[in-house]
Amino acid sequence: MRRVHDLILPFDNNPAERTIRIAKLRIKVSGSRRTLLGAHDFAAIRTYLAATDRHGQNMPDVLGQAMRSRPWTPAA
Repeated sequence: MRRVHDLILPFDNNPAERTIRIAKLRIKVSGSRRTLLGAHDFAAIRTYLAATDRHGQNMPDVLGQAMRSRPWTPAA
């Protein structure tokens, strides 16, 4: 019951739920994924973008850097 003592923690799980919502929506719209590899790639990209968004990074800039082999990593 860490939430009882630490009032900074959110009382819901919305950030995690928002992260997987687009994947579930994509399954509903298209019916399924074509391949398991495609599903893994989609999940990796969405996870990366969710992390950059949580750290206040500009997602199009971060994607451009990743495509130029200079991926963003969070500060230690």
